[in-house]
Amino acid sequence: MKTFNEWVAEEEAKNPAFKAESERLRPLFEFRSALIRARQHADLTQKQLAEKMATTQSAIARLESGTQVPTLDTLLKLTKALGVDFNLADGKLSAGPHEAA
Repeated sequence: MKTFNEWVAEEEAKNPAFKAESERLRPLFEFRSALIRARQHADLTQKQLAEKMATTQSAIARLESGTQVPTLDTLLKLTKALGVDFNLADGKLSAGPHEAA
């Protein structure tokens, strides 16, 4: 059985429109993945993270599911609540420990 990533790679290889859309959506997918990993690494539930950000659990769920794109204000609140920086380099997004300037 193929993994999801294998299936996507096959579809991208044979369908240029699929590949273009996949590349367009990749930053949002990577943000969602980085957010979920950072929240889990901080050992927080969605509700606990929401409380730290003065928002609702459903707002966190929307961010993690990709149905809501974060604003800059939301990104800043996330970095503070999770103690991480979100980094975008070479078209890839990751989250790592906050480094003081």
